[in-house]
Amino acid sequence: MTWLSLVVAAYGVLNIVGGYLGYQSGSSISLYAGGGLGVLCLIAAYISTKHKAGFLLAALLSLAGAGNFISRYMKTQAVWPALIMAIVSIVVFCCLGAGHFIAKKQKASEVA
Repeated sequence: MTWLSLVVAAYGVLNIVGGYLGYQSGSSISLYAGGGLGVLCLIAAYISTKHKAGFLLAALLSLAGAGNFISRYMKTQAVWPALIMAIVSIVVFCCLGAGHFIAKKQKASEVA
């Protein structure tokens, strides 16, 4: 598993745990949304070990997570979980972008 797949898997686990913590606070929608996003991220991490399409799925999921958490932060002004998870989602997306460009650079140097 590459470092990028591990980042995606960690993001998935973090979403699952966050969904469970939200459920303990009385929000069943947090369990469904966080659990769903987390499971999809774990699937994307698994797919990314075999196909590059897994990273595309992970990028879309991290953008969706960022959009959700930014929207939630704008409504509630709550630092946890909204702002922290928005920042984590953006960092994961940036890692995916950096991984893409690193792979392109490595591939270009192999060809030359």
